[in-house]
Amino acid sequence: MFKRFLKNNNVQGYRVQQLYDQYFKQVISSWDELTNWPKDLREKLKEEVPFTELVNFTEFPSSDHKTIKVLTNTKEGFPVESVLMRNKDRITVCISCMSGCPVGCKFCATGRMGLNKSLSTHEIMDQIMYFQRKLKATGEKITNIVYMGMGEPLLNLKHVSESINLLTDSNVMAMSARRITVSTSGYIPQLEEFLKKDMGVNLAISLHAPNQKLREKLMPTVAKLNPLDKLY
Repeated sequence: MFKRFLKNNNVQGYRVQQLYDQYFKQVISSWDELTNWPKDLREKLKEEVPFTELVNFTEFPSSDHKTIKVLTNTKEGFPVESVLMRNKDRITVCISCMSGCPVGCKFCATGRMGLNKSLSTHEIMDQIMYFQRKLKATGEKITNIVYMGMGEPLLNLKHVSESINLLTDSNVMAMSARRITVSTSGYIPQLEEFLKKDMGVNLAISLHAPNQKLREKLMPTVAKLNPLDKLY
């Protein structure tokens, strides 16, 4: 997320760790709270790196407040949805990897939008950090993350993988890979590439039909190119 700034400004390793600790672990709310950085470096960071790439966060809580849907926008004005769900001892966040989706499943409202854009690593992480900041006020934190929002994760593999690396890195968010699930409609070449990364996360494949004929009717774009017998 911050690699270009850190490299261009020759930020020393211990300063990098201070940034990661404050942003991801202490869950600061603005660059002004990065007080262990020198003021001149902090001001330069404020000028060059937006604290959040997404804007206009609007919450839609359920009546019991156990579920909170958040609608936000990219700077281009494209919509992005994410959801926080409370269930017994879990707090799960469902995040998007795209605004819209190119897969075009017949039953999916997001698919009818088409693809607006694939989200950057920063935009993916913004969804997670929004909820982390919200939960900080009650002394809670996210326990599980699912890539099951808008978009097909395997068609934005670079930024999805980068975000997973940030989540599981012990120097960043230190989340167990087993608490992360990536859901895909089943693009076989990208699935094989993802599996080679051996990231240790859970994988959910959305078949949506017990046979190829029905699957092609419901999910024509992906099903014809990635038949069930090859997925099995």
